[in-house]
Amino acid sequence: MKESEWKKFKKLRALCLERFCGDVLHKAENICKAGGKTTHDRYGDLYQLIWDKDKDLAKAFDGPSRNSAIIQLMLMYRFGLVEEDELNEFENDTKTFIRDTVSRR
Repeated sequence: MKESEWKKFKKLRALCLERFCGDVLHKAENICKAGGKTTHDRYGDLYQLIWDKDKDLAKAFDGPSRNSAIIQLMLMYRFGLVEEDELNEFENDTKTFIRDTVSRR
């Protein structure tokens, strides 16, 4: 990844990390407030959410480097954290590769 794209990636990564964590917290709040379930069931649901999302968090955000940036960008895009206009800020080769490779959740 070129230096200019690396700089864009670092800014976008920080924004996407906030989006990711905000989404997890929103889902956690919904689990905690869910009616019709015991507290134990809600605890189990919350634990499963955190377990699953922690794996996604690690894949998409841990150890950013210029070598891992394209893979992390692909994952952030796949997870629906990158807006189209944000992806459009990258070079044509990068955005075409991301769009052609990734199916979004």
